[in-house]
Amino acid sequence: MKVAAGNKIYQSLVCIAVRQGGEKFFLPGTIIRSDGIVATSASLFSCPNSKELSETVDVKVLKTHATYKGVLLDADFCSNIAFVKMMSPEPQTVAMFGNLDKLHPGFWVVAASCHVQHNILCYAEPIYSCGSFGSVANKIANGESHSRTSGAFIRAAVATHVDVLGGPLIDPESGVLGVIYSCDNFYRVKATPIVDVFKNLERLEKHSIEMYYLFCSETVALTTMSSVGNKILKVLRVLDRMVLRMLSKEEFRVLKMLLFHGA
Repeated sequence: MKVAAGNKIYQSLVCIAVRQGGEKFFLPGTIIRSDGIVATSASLFSCPNSKELSETVDVKVLKTHATYKGVLLDADFCSNIAFVKMMSPEPQTVAMFGNLDKLHPGFWVVAASCHVQHNILCYAEPIYSCGSFGSVANKIANGESHSRTSGAFIRAAVATHVDVLGGPLIDPESGVLGVIYSCDNFYRVKATPIVDVFKNLERLEKHSIEMYYLFCSETVALTTMSSVGNKILKVLRVLDRMVLRMLSKEEFRVLKMLLFHGA
């Protein structure tokens, strides 16, 4: 069972080391796109819009033992999903994705996580815990709905002795069903369906692109001014090279104020 589940995620299971606000923690994640986009749980992160936010992210691919620098793109606390971008020069292996429609209560599922010895990332190893699928519930019934996803979540029971938050919930027959965002003392886990994970990523990227082009269009008129123009052109080059993280309206306002009034 565990071997079959491991084959479905193969080189896509990662361990993420995060230093944020003076704290260090580790959590598992899953590579969901070949350009190095990793999905994990937002539960352990601080608010990305916090002024005190200053995180350092490293990502280890558990199968190959390769380690890369990472960038936290977003931590959304409505969907309990966070996205990390691996700064990898080569394409990454993507997990196989499962189909919830084929599952019935009692079917086998596996939760994948990572165990980090001595609090050092290079010693991280994959851990697989078996369990059973319960059902697909809806947060709308509990008054927890929001517009970013369908509001559905997966219920399962998994016997585990490690923290599985952020790891994939896997159907050994088909692949990753979702990203785990909750686990209680009775081994009951909840996971965001993989379909909703991709919807959230699409929303993030769409918003980032819109903010980026809006920023570019508002700087074009100033590029004819030598001192101001040169500064803005340098900023645009940096933005072209860096991974675009979703900007809040407040972050965008502050960015414009610093550039246009502080130039």
